[in-house]
Amino acid sequence: MTTMTASGARFPDLVWLTWRQHRWSIIAAVVALGGYGVACQLVQPGRYGVSGLFESLALFAQIAAGLVAVFWGAPLLAREHEQRTHLLSWGQDVSPVRWSVSKAALLAAGAVVVATGLGLAGTAMLSRMSRPGNGPFSTWGFELWPPMQIVYALFGLALGVAVSAVARRTVPAMGITLVGFTAVRVFVAVWMRPTYLPPVRTTYPLAEQGFPIPPDALRLDFGDVDAAGRTISQSQILQCAMRGNHADFTDLAACEKKLGATQSFVDYQPIDRLLTFHLIEMGIFLLLSAGLFVLACRLVGRQGAL
Repeated sequence: MTTMTASGARFPDLVWLTWRQHRWSIIAAVVALGGYGVACQLVQPGRYGVSGLFESLALFAQIAAGLVAVFWGAPLLAREHEQRTHLLSWGQDVSPVRWSVSKAALLAAGAVVVATGLGLAGTAMLSRMSRPGNGPFSTWGFELWPPMQIVYALFGLALGVAVSAVARRTVPAMGITLVGFTAVRVFVAVWMRPTYLPPVRTTYPLAEQGFPIPPDALRLDFGDVDAAGRTISQSQILQCAMRGNHADFTDLAACEKKLGATQSFVDYQPIDRLLTFHLIEMGIFLLLSAGLFVLACRLVGRQGAL
């Protein structure tokens, strides 16, 4: 006589369940990816009217990971609680953690595919648009790189799942996820990214025009220095040149001498640091993603034990 032992739901069962619950958002993502790829091919340099289309497509690639966070991650556990289906799902021979991790892993695989497609199409489009502001260190150039798109999507999914485990309500989870995702992305891009490594400073004569930095470098700051090497900011020079409510730009040279400026300077990040910056930011978001997934698993485990 053979004894049958329950070993948990089979992988195809979990795939089918995940598909049933998320099929419309998955279909929408596939359709959007196809449309995005076609639209990217329509953007060609020198063609009239492509500027707005280019900016819209680049913006979509920037927010795509946020859509994954809001529409895939946030409802994952919250909807189970709202519809009370977690009572049935977690009451079977599959542990709540395994159940949730399996579904999240399947959605993560889909997010990686979508993010890779967006990154490849967006990078190819960007390479054809040789316009100022589209360099490798620009927001678009930096974030459209496919590996960056992948880590952003994984972070978004992890954040949504963690918030979903805490909120247990779909709409609040989506709202909190959107705010949290946007705040983290903006904080990293604006305040952290430019300072991953100490900038390089170049000094040059006061009368020299322009900024003598290598092509595609990320310019961070500029101004003047005095004989002792102390920084004289542009705001100090403009304040000196103020005449009532307006600055007298013809008097800037005299103000520089008055403040003791002997040279101008520019701080920048050279282009040969681009890969290092990419790896640093990927590490940040991968660590955040891992931490959020672990948090979500611990919360699910506790909820399943109640």
